[in-house]
Amino acid sequence: MMGHVNLSPNFLLDLEVQVIKVDMIREEKYMKKAISYLFTIVLIVATSRIILSNINPAEISYLLYRTNRYLLLTAVLCMVLYWIIDALIIQAVSSKVGVKFSLRRSLKITLIGQYYSEITPYAVGCQPAQIYTMMGYSVPAGKGTLIAINKFVIYRIAFTVYMAMVFFLRHDFIYDVVRGSFSVIIIGLVLHMMSTSLFVALFLNPKIVEKAVFYVLSFLHRIKIIKDMDTAKDKIMAYIREYSDSMDKIKGSHRLIFIIFILSALQLSCYFAIGYFIFRGLSVNTISFTDVMTLQSMIYLIITVIPTPGTIGTSEAGFYLLFKRFVSPGIMPYATLLWSLINYYLNLICGGIVTLVNHFMPPEKA
Repeated sequence: MMGHVNLSPNFLLDLEVQVIKVDMIREEKYMKKAISYLFTIVLIVATSRIILSNINPAEISYLLYRTNRYLLLTAVLCMVLYWIIDALIIQAVSSKVGVKFSLRRSLKITLIGQYYSEITPYAVGCQPAQIYTMMGYSVPAGKGTLIAINKFVIYRIAFTVYMAMVFFLRHDFIYDVVRGSFSVIIIGLVLHMMSTSLFVALFLNPKIVEKAVFYVLSFLHRIKIIKDMDTAKDKIMAYIREYSDSMDKIKGSHRLIFIIFILSALQLSCYFAIGYFIFRGLSVNTISFTDVMTLQSMIYLIITVIPTPGTIGTSEAGFYLLFKRFVSPGIMPYATLLWSLINYYLNLICGGIVTLVNHFMPPEKA
């Protein structure tokens, strides 16, 4: 016969607390799942709305009928090559801080970043989305942030140097084409040079980041959002130490920085070449490869300072206005739509599919 078990009030209270905790954990899981499904639905609706509201299917079929398919495919391959180079850059930066990504994983991170670049103003969603994806591969947040920031900083340096060289070598041609907007291009170039200088300062001196973070923490502590300032500081310091240690590995590798710089310049060239192959596919022979690359770079320079998701609308307007003097009025609208399909919608669709698949499928651990 079993003996009598004396259940104390404290034991019962502890048991009740544990049951409540289990229920809370279960509810939290259900809530996360519900948010997950809601996010997926919003993702699908947002992507579909953007695509359907800007594309006329009848125009697409007409475009495909009159365009040289091989040259159109070459334009698409330029975009694919743009993604592959981006993935190679992620691989190179990651390996230097002790993180190994396969090309497939790097390409996945690239496409997710591309999707969020296209749906957020100034492409601000790109890096956070890529960091979050890397964390799914068990990459610490500090290293993930380092990979994303260093890649971005070197890309910005390459971008600014690329634009400055194009402007210096072709300023007469640029002025002849844009004239009234020439001052806008100069302002855009100056803004990029200033912002790039700031990013370089952060790259070279992480203590600037530390001071900025502590200033924000102090402000949040004063307005009672952060209660335990010491704990918050300790966490931030641990994060910054990891960031600084990994940063030193990147800064010390001049060869790696140079390779990434060259790859970034090549990546930009692939992106700018899309327009040329579209024009050739439409039998346009009135503008040279060099002129297309020059004007494409100026379009990119201007639209990157305009806060629209994926620069949709502004990029098409810039493309149309700058190239219309070289292309017949009957062809230019179709060239613009084709360019938009490859430049924007291909990124949006492929990136959206990869983002959706990644959302449903548990990430593989690194």
